[in-house]
Amino acid sequence: MTIKHGMCKTKEYYTWRNIINRCLYKDGINYPDYGGKGITICDEWKNSFMKFVNDVGLCPDDKSSLDRIENTKGYYKENCRWATCSEQAMNRGPKKDGIVKFKGVVYEPKKKLYRARIMSNGKTKSLGRRKTAEEAAKLYDKAAEELFGEFVLTNKKLGLL
Repeated sequence: MTIKHGMCKTKEYYTWRNIINRCLYKDGINYPDYGGKGITICDEWKNSFMKFVNDVGLCPDDKSSLDRIENTKGYYKENCRWATCSEQAMNRGPKKDGIVKFKGVVYEPKKKLYRARIMSNGKTKSLGRRKTAEEAAKLYDKAAEELFGEFVLTNKKLGLL
């Protein structure tokens, strides 16, 4: 017997289907970045769209999408939330460009200083320059926590400070 929920054209349903495709279908375009890296979907969600909706709720607005709190972990109730693009951007680690290991910090060779900066509402804001990358990283962490609270993944939380 098929259970009808009337939600097959909703953002929540498309999100759920995309999670299943990313985590389970080896031929899928996104599988290498999810299932191929060990990202899983819990059995309750895999087997029930309604359980997924009951756990995460309805998407609060058209600017939000599902975010995994711990990016190295899978899709399950305690690790997922609806978040805006700005909030999700704060839930990423530092860029791996090999120059500076800290999130929100760039080196300015002409000045021989490290600049802390942060993105908010699509704009980059300079937080100031410091002599060491560590000092600039602390400046970034403070501003990030003030702006984004629980959504931010700071240098300290990443184990970099």
